[in-house]
Amino acid sequence: MTQKKYWFLFSITILISILNIFLYLWELPIQDWDEARHGINAYEMLKNKNYFVNYYLGEPDFWNLKPPLGTWLISISFSIFGVNPFGLRFFSSFFGLLTIITTMLYTKTKYNETISILSGIILSTCISFIHFHGARTGDFDAIFTFFVLLSVIVLDNKNKMYFYLSFLIFSLSFLLKSFASVMIGLVIILSFLLHKTYKQLKLYDYIISLLVGTLPLLIWFIGRFSFDGLTFFQKMVSYDLIERGTKTIEGHQNSPLFYLEPIFLKFLPWSILLLLIIPFLFRINTFNKNKPKIEIIEILKDKTILIYLTSVLIPALLVSTKTEWYIMPIFPVLSIIISWFVYKIISEQHKGFLNTIKKISIPMIVIFFIVAETITLMMSINTYLRGFQFRSSNIDELISELNIQKLLVSENIPKNSIVGIIGRDIFPSYIFISKAMKEYELVKSFSLNDEVKMYITDSTELKDYKIIDKKGKWYLILKNPSQNQK
Repeated sequence: MTQKKYWFLFSITILISILNIFLYLWELPIQDWDEARHGINAYEMLKNKNYFVNYYLGEPDFWNLKPPLGTWLISISFSIFGVNPFGLRFFSSFFGLLTIITTMLYTKTKYNETISILSGIILSTCISFIHFHGARTGDFDAIFTFFVLLSVIVLDNKNKMYFYLSFLIFSLSFLLKSFASVMIGLVIILSFLLHKTYKQLKLYDYIISLLVGTLPLLIWFIGRFSFDGLTFFQKMVSYDLIERGTKTIEGHQNSPLFYLEPIFLKFLPWSILLLLIIPFLFRINTFNKNKPKIEIIEILKDKTILIYLTSVLIPALLVSTKTEWYIMPIFPVLSIIISWFVYKIISEQHKGFLNTIKKISIPMIVIFFIVAETITLMMSINTYLRGFQFRSSNIDELISELNIQKLLVSENIPKNSIVGIIGRDIFPSYIFISKAMKEYELVKSFSLNDEVKMYITDSTELKDYKIIDKKGKWYLILKNPSQNQK
C-alpha cells in the first residue's frame, strides 16, 4: 500500500469514526445511573467552586467514590459547550476518537498500513466501545481505555523518558477511575520485567518516576483531606476496593462468563473473526513427521500484546463485581489481533479451511463493516435504541422514561420552579435535566393527594402525557408523558 493511499484510507476511517462517535451526541436520553450522576457532580462542582469534592444534591457525594479528574473534564466541557448532553459527553467522545487514532498510528509503525486501517475500522464500529458505557456517553471508560492503550504503547519504547511518562499516566488513571488503575500498574510491572527495562535504569530514574507518579495524587489528597479528613478515603478503600473486589455489589454479575456478552455478542460481527482465529492460533509444524511441533503464531509471541491482554483480563476476572465496561480496555488490542489475523489470511498461502476463508475474506470484511456500521449508526440515530442499551428489561418502562426526559427538557418551565412527577421515582437523569440543564426543582408524589390537588384547578382534565396544570411556581406532570404530544 502506497503512503498516499494509506493516508487517504486513514482519513476516511477517521471521518467514519467521527460520524459514529459524534452524530446526535447532543440528543437524549441521559443514561441512569453513572452518566447522569457525573453530570450532576460536574454541575455542582461549577456552582460550588470546590474542585476537590464531588457533590450530589448539595451534599458531598459518597456514592461516587472516584477522584475528581472525570468531573474536572466534564466541568471544563460544560464551561465551553454549556450544561447539556453534548457537554456531558464531549471529553469521553474526544478520547474515544483519540483511542482509534492512536491505535491506527501505533499499528502502522509496529506492523503495516493494512493492519492499521483494519484496526481503525473495527474499533470505530465496535458498539461495546462506542455505545455501551463508551465513547458516546458521559462515562469515563473510553478515557480510561485511552490511558491503558497509551501506557502499553509508551512502555513498548526503550527510551527511559517513556518510563517516567507511564507513571504520570498511572497517576492520571487513578484520578479518573480509582483502583481500576491497577491495570496500568500491571502494564508497568510486566513491561518492566518482560522488556527488561530495569537494565537501563539508575536509582535517580526510579526517584523521578515516583515523583512524577505521586505528585498529582498528593495534590488531590491534600485538597480532599483538608475538606473532610480521612472520611472519603476510608469509604473509597472499604467500598470501592474491598467490597467491590470481594463481593458482588449493586446488582452486578460475578461469573467470569459474564464477559462473553460484551466481547462476543456486543462485538458482532467482528467477534465472528475471533472465533475463526482459533484454528489459526496454533500452527502445527509437521516438517518432522515423527515429532510434530505446535508453534504459537507471531502475534501471541509479541510481548506487548501479551502485556496488554494480561493487564486487562486479570483484574477484570479477579474482581468479584463485574460489569461490561470493566473489560472495555481490551477492545483496541482485540481489534489489533483481528486485523493481524485478517492480514495474514489475505497475504499468505493456506490449505483447507483457511484457504476457504482466504477466498471469501475481502467480501466478508466488507459485509461485516456494512453490518457493524449500520448497527452503530442505528443506535446513534434512534432515541429508543439509545435508551434500550441501558434499560432493556422492560420496554414499556423504557419508553415512559425516555418520554419523560423529552418532556422535562422540552417544556418552557421557568427557572426555580417546582415540578412534581406523579406516580414514579425520580431517576438521576431527571435530576440532571431539571437541576443542571433547566435549573428548576423536581419533586415526586406517588398519588394525587390533597397536597397535590391544591395546585390543580377544577377545570383541569387529567390527561396522560402532558403537563396538566401550573399555579405559581408549581408544575405537575403525569406518570407517562405521550410520545405523540409535544
